[in-house]
Amino acid sequence: GPLVAGAAFGTQPVVKLVKADDTSLLSTHRDVSISVVKLSGDGELKTGGSSACGSSADSSIAVSGGNASFADLRVWNAGASNVVLRFASSPGGQTVDSATLTVSPKVAVTTALAGAKEGSIFTTQPVIKLTNDDDTKLTSSNIDCVASCKAGITNCGTLDGTKTLSAVDDGSHYYVTYTNLQIIDSAGADFELTFTCGDQSVDSA
Repeated sequence: GPLVAGAAFGTQPVVKLVKADDTSLLSTHRDVSISVVKLSGDGELKTGGSSACGSSADSSIAVSGGNASFADLRVWNAGASNVVLRFASSPGGQTVDSATLTVSPKVAVTTALAGAKEGSIFTTQPVIKLTNDDDTKLTSSNIDCVASCKAGITNCGTLDGTKTLSAVDDGSHYYVTYTNLQIIDSAGADFELTFTCGDQSVDSA
């Protein structure tokens, strides 16, 4: 499923050694290790729970019982990226690539919309912040955020205004600041919006 920048993968990769007929190779006559690097995509592949840990994730994992089990891999500072990892054996130099991993930043509402009145621009427009999972600043962001009526809110009406905006670096974090959102053709006064940035989303407060 979608991954959050800076958060450990929910399912960590396990690389299995196999014979030519794809049956498991449970033991070897010499030590074998598996290394991992980021083959493509934005962000930094690392281990550990801090973007400042400086721990490169391209170190080798020893094979045991025919498997190399990785732990705590994560991609930091991915604004919105499709990441592919490459695993390589040593000795031997055999490689295998992962499936594409979709990594998006953590999304939070820092200024909630207010003054929602049908047919009028919200008096307080929502502001969305994009960060790593530990709330540290992204080093870059190429992401757009899209505002929409929250699914299941039947009286939301039609959301009007500039609904798709790019994140902007204000020096401290990347923010998406809406300016002219409003609801028209609403059947009621209860409005709730969803902001979707890459594969992550957050609802208005």
